[in-house]
Amino acid sequence: MAALEVPKNKNELKSYCQKIWNDGKDPNLSLWDADPEVKELIESASRMPATEGRKQVFTHRMINTALKPMEIREREKRKQEEGDRDLKEKKSKHQEELIRQEERIKARVQSELALQLEQPRSAQGGQICAVCMIQTVEITFNCGHAATCMTCSDNLDTCPICRANITSRNRLYLAGLEPEKMEA
Repeated sequence: MAALEVPKNKNELKSYCQKIWNDGKDPNLSLWDADPEVKELIESASRMPATEGRKQVFTHRMINTALKPMEIREREKRKQEEGDRDLKEKKSKHQEELIRQEERIKARVQSELALQLEQPRSAQGGQICAVCMIQTVEITFNCGHAATCMTCSDNLDTCPICRANITSRNRLYLAGLEPEKMEA
């Protein structure tokens, strides 16, 4: 290998790298003026203490960098940058979608809670009959459900909630409701 000639193959580059590590600097650094990536690699390596692991890493990086044409490296670098940009955009779009989903879920939960809190009540103030949807619940059945007014319960054979056969009816007397309102 001539003194001012850029290494052209793997073996020449290995001996070139060995010389850089042994001398502590590159005597032919001007060879790499047209290739700033290789030049920076050599300069950073010359500032490091020479360990066997660093020598191997440096030699491997030099082979992968210096023997690959600069156009290909630039194309790969642009491709990598585009991939990084796309990934960043995908992440931000994904994060935005997650935020929107979270907001939709919160809104759905809040509306479901509001519906549960707003159980139907009759004009008299109690829960409304599951059958006529007008009168206040006044009767409990043998199954334990309190679901109908007295008028509707007389016409039923099965509980409108669980479909159990009705064998007994008990009148509810709700505290806080006026008797004349319950008769309405």
